[in-house]
Amino acid sequence: MVKKIKVIGKDIIGFDELNNAFHLNSSFNIRFPLIVCGYLIRDYAGSSNHQYTYYTGKKKVFTRAGHSKEEVLKRSRKYISENPNFYYSTLYPREVNQDKTKIRAEAIAAITLNFILNYQLKQENVVLVLDKMDSAGFSQDVSHYCREFLAMSGLSIPIKIQENADKRNPVVKRADRIAYYIGAIKFKCGVGKWPKRERKVDLRFLIDLILKVRNPQEKTSVLEAIASEFD
Repeated sequence: MVKKIKVIGKDIIGFDELNNAFHLNSSFNIRFPLIVCGYLIRDYAGSSNHQYTYYTGKKKVFTRAGHSKEEVLKRSRKYISENPNFYYSTLYPREVNQDKTKIRAEAIAAITLNFILNYQLKQENVVLVLDKMDSAGFSQDVSHYCREFLAMSGLSIPIKIQENADKRNPVVKRADRIAYYIGAIKFKCGVGKWPKRERKVDLRFLIDLILKVRNPQEKTSVLEAIASEFD
């Protein structure tokens, strides 16, 4: 029997993706990454709480027609500015095709570690919520790798896998919307640089993040030992 994970009163980090399976690439003949986004709500009050009921729709953005660039840019920037507690990472097909579960786990772990460091979160009060993937066992594999990466930092954080979380869970839903609007700014509006660059997580620095959380004073030999676990 799966142990129930308590979420009420916790600091919840919800995760979701945009462009899973790179469907936008085939639909529009573009080179567009998968966007993994994590959103934080502190002292979570539950999905039925009125403070989480406001959402914006996602229609007519990833189409050639639909809303104008100006309207999409205005709506996207407004939502992002009103919901600032996020980090995101971008994964391209070459990276994902090498190991689609491990690379997603790296993104989730790196985003989580950024929240731990920059929001001074206490691990005993943090819960991660992932939107369940369709493929059998896929989400469990991602969760397994993510736990391993977090363990390298000395962290043990519960991970909840929820079916249809992008529709049922307010935290995951916000991660879903942020990823959507970040993608919309790049895709629809043709903005050169990624929006909110200070919120974009580079996976090349995952080992550095692990070391910072684990113990900032540790020696280079420890960093090398952790790096060897990625080989």
